[in-house]
Amino acid sequence: MAHNKKLNRIKRSKMLQVWGQLPNPDRNFFARSGVSYHRSLHDLTYIPEIQSTILARESAVIGDPFDITGEDEETVLFIKNNFNHIGINKISKEIFKAIWYGFTVLQHPMEKIEGKWYYTAINSLPSDWFHFNASGLLVPSDHGDSSPMNTTIGSVGKEVELVQYRPSFTNPYGESILTRVFWSATWIKGNLDLWISYIDRFGADSIVGHTDLGNDEKKMSMLHAIQEFRSSGAIVIEGSDTLSTLKTDKSNSSTLFGDFYRVCMEQISRLVLGHAKALDSTTGQLGNDIGLSMVRQDITQDDKALIAEVINRLISHLCEVNGMALVPVFEWRPEHEDEKIKIERDEKLFKMGFEFSEEYIRSAYRFNEGDIRRIL
Repeated sequence: MAHNKKLNRIKRSKMLQVWGQLPNPDRNFFARSGVSYHRSLHDLTYIPEIQSTILARESAVIGDPFDITGEDEETVLFIKNNFNHIGINKISKEIFKAIWYGFTVLQHPMEKIEGKWYYTAINSLPSDWFHFNASGLLVPSDHGDSSPMNTTIGSVGKEVELVQYRPSFTNPYGESILTRVFWSATWIKGNLDLWISYIDRFGADSIVGHTDLGNDEKKMSMLHAIQEFRSSGAIVIEGSDTLSTLKTDKSNSSTLFGDFYRVCMEQISRLVLGHAKALDSTTGQLGNDIGLSMVRQDITQDDKALIAEVINRLISHLCEVNGMALVPVFEWRPEHEDEKIKIERDEKLFKMGFEFSEEYIRSAYRFNEGDIRRIL
């Protein structure tokens, strides 16, 4: 109810009327404007309100426990060492850029050390550097009709890993969350000075000038005079030479700015976090803590699925170029796994006379080979 009242109040100031006529900020929009798509969206991430929602969504995933498991312990240890050296959290953040920009291209230079190929880094490249050709294949943006990038898993010449967020046949560029919040963020970025100027211009009473319709010169003279006097706009119609005001339903500028700011933030929170009140604070608790608990489970699981899919492709590529037949798997651990309950259960089973294999201990408690040994 309160939200609807805010919207109705804001509609009277003509703000949302203008907003609804704004163009879709897709790649074509930025190309026609002559500005960088990636740079323009990246600039939004410096806005505190946008940055906080990005951190909240990423924090719901990054840092969660995971496993890399497989049948061949030597291969598992090799993969773990390489990915731990680069950092799973860093890789996850690079993958997340596909969610913010629609797609991203991961550069993963490799080096052969003592007969084995290793990733030396995994970094996201600006999406402006690439586009998709008529066949939907990734090509460099600055090389005209050059050959598509090599993304073939298992090829030593594989150049990059392509990550797309919800692509389609007609849109290989994927869905960008930042473009969805572009106008909300743009309005917020304008700050209070922009809004006071806007409301002074469009929210104040307009001056109407009445003069002889047949006298164009006089009409234009009066119009220019009014425009000099007030920049809010003026209307000149037929009648005697009089001036009047065209009343509008307006509100205090600072209050109206606050209402519209909150509406923009609610839209940003809905689109990024799945809940309008995701970042609202509650007495005795941090707003961001509340936000993380409110993030819809399906959004979090969708983000985790994307990250796991890409990491597993990177693992498969590394194994194939090294001739490793048994490919380990990256997977997120169950979120509500209770270690204490598992330990108490295993202790009871041991007291009942059951013995656990080394394979079970390593798998259940995530020990690497060499971490533990049986004492006879």
